[in-house]
Amino acid sequence: MKTNISIKLSDDQRLNLAQKYNNTTNKKLLTRKELNDIVLNFVEELFESNGSVRNTTKRIIENGEWTKIHFYEGKRMSKEDYDKMPDGPRKFYGFD
Repeated sequence: MKTNISIKLSDDQRLNLAQKYNNTTNKKLLTRKELNDIVLNFVEELFESNGSVRNTTKRIIENGEWTKIHFYEGKRMSKEDYDKMPDGPRKFYGFD
């Protein structure tokens, strides 16, 4: 199923997410592609979770578990292995 979910974000929200996504303090706003990466990886993590969607989301919010995870060609990997991969669409942000 392909979805077309409408998410309305203010510039302040886009800046906040972009700084978290890119781990920087620059003023570049979040792009649609970056938001798509965040959402796709959130959904992927829900598939791998043993808990309910609400419990998993609550755990993330309460524990501040929003850290960078690394994927290349759809496979999750360590930062060390990720850094060895060739450049390309391989950087994803999610929670661990």
